[in-house]
Amino acid sequence: MKLCNQASAPVLVFLTSSIAADHGIDLCLQLKALANVPSIFFLVDQPRRLPLDGTLLCDAIVSAASFGNGVVRDALVAISKGQCYRDPTLNSDDYPSTTVALKPREQQVLELLARGMSNKEIGFKLNIAAVTVRDYVQHLCRKFDALNRTDVVFKAISSGFLHHPSELL
Repeated sequence: MKLCNQASAPVLVFLTSSIAADHGIDLCLQLKALANVPSIFFLVDQPRRLPLDGTLLCDAIVSAASFGNGVVRDALVAISKGQCYRDPTLNSDDYPSTTVALKPREQQVLELLARGMSNKEIGFKLNIAAVTVRDYVQHLCRKFDALNRTDVVFKAISSGFLHHPSELL
């Protein structure tokens, strides 16, 4: 962490999916909280076991199976331009791309979900009941064909419904 803050040039941190999910999330949050925020490149060896919470904070997500196909170069170019990159091979049946239309209130709930807020916190912020927020989250899960709130945010980011993950913090 100290090296990131002392660096005069942009810093790139490589993580692999072999890191424990809870440790990876904590590390990503700590890195994104630094004054000199590094870019995070996440290498996935088993796409079906993506630790979704941690990948939301990454600037690039690449499958190890894609090595040699130019995706590492593409990811690094995207990062250098301040963009996110997601390996196209990760758009498999596990995370199908979908065309979704969101109502303005659903978009607001989605953005607050991405910040890690609870239903109660979202309700307070939007001046609606927590059970109403729960209903919106259920609608979002159906619209994005998501298993849970984390999956909704992951699919929303990969579908372009949310901004760069570091802008959500």
